Order: sequence, then C-alpha cells, then structure tokens
Amino acid sequence: MNSIADRFQKMIRQEKITCPYCCIFVLLDFSEPTVIDLIEIRKSKCPSCNQVIIEQRQIISDLKKRPLAGYKIETNFGNWSIIFPREKYIVNDNNIPEEIKKDLNKAYSIVDISPDAAATFVRRALQRCLTKYMNMNSNKNLKEQINAAKEKLHPEIFKNLNASRLYGNRGTHPDNNEFEEMIEVNLEEALFSINAVKATVEYWFITRPDQEKMINKIEQESTL
Repeated sequence: MNSIADRFQKMIRQEKITCPYCCIFVLLDFSEPTVIDLIEIRKSKCPSCNQVIIEQRQIISDLKKRPLAGYKIETNFGNWSIIFPREKYIVNDNNIPEEIKKDLNKAYSIVDISPDAAATFVRRALQRCLTKYMNMNSNKNLKEQINAAKEKLHPEIFKNLNASRLYGNRGTHPDNNEFEEMIEVNLEEALFSINAVKATVEYWFITRPDQEKMINKIEQESTL
C-alpha cells in the first residue's frame, strides 16, 4: 500500500492540460523530474491518445543574505511548459484552406490562456468556411448561415455548430444587461467549439469530396 508521502508526491506530479495532440482536457501523471543543469524535465502519456508529452521548468537559485546569519541559497522553480511536441496543431490537412487552418490552430494554441479569444477565432473560421467555401449568403448573420447550411451538413455537426456559434458570440458581443458585460467562455466550452468547427471543416474539405469521388466511381462503373 502506498504511503501518504508517495500519494502526495504523485499528486504534485499530476497536471490538467489540453493535450496538444488530440485537443482533449486530460489529467496527466508525470514522471519524476530529471535535472539537467538548472532545468527539470518530466514526461507523461496522454490517456486519451497515448502520445508522449514532455515538459520543462527552470530551477532558479538565488544567494540571499540573512540578517546576522550569513548567506543562504534559496531555490525557486519556474512554471512547467510543454517542450514536446513543439507546435500545437488541431488541423493540418492540405485540403483545408490555409486561412481556416490558421484560425483554428491559433484558437487551439491559446485556448488554455484565453478561452474567450479562442472562441472568437473559431467563430471567424466557421464564418469563413460558410461564406467563402459553402456559398452561404454573406449578408446573412452567422445563425442564418448555419441554418441555411443544414441540408449540407450531418445532423450532429449542424447541432454542434449552433452551440459553437453561441460560445463565439460570448467573446465578441456584450450580454444584454445594463452594464453590457461580456459573458466569459470557459475552457470546456472553447474546446467544444474548436472540435465542432474542426469536424465541420474536415467533413466539408476532406470527407465530402472523398465520398463524392466514390459515388461518381460507383455510378460510372454501374453504366459499363
């Protein structure tokens, strides 16, 4: 049976982060840190996608003079930061337009820091997809564009997009109250929005063209 000290050590090595691979908010159990010069390095595996994640933090030593007691070395630590993988991409397929990939990847890279800002980037990516690539009327608002695209989208994708739109609105439009305050988007809501719009663009630019090619091939073969 683990001692209380062992359980405490395991607890302080745990961290909740957004996995840079699969965009899932997970609790990671990190290894005991390895010290290299003045850097601590630790690693873990995402329980969702089983990919390796490595973090580092700086060890900060400072020589402090104490009144009537000489000098003492005080050791502090910087914050843990991910060093592998170096980049955080949520979409990277060449079939997806660069401007949409840029917005979604930007949203994913800042979602832990500012869910509000991330939701706004996601909203822009969605509107670009609907207006420029799904030929929805640019004079309509986002809600009207999503409704107009209903027949072109999978029912689950359509339902999730409406939720994503509402989260994106929170970061860009004031709430209807006397102080015109913004409603904050939390991390879970921002991640939901990212995944909803990711599913939409992957369907539209990857899955749908592949399905159309297969259908055309079957129809051509059936006429032979």
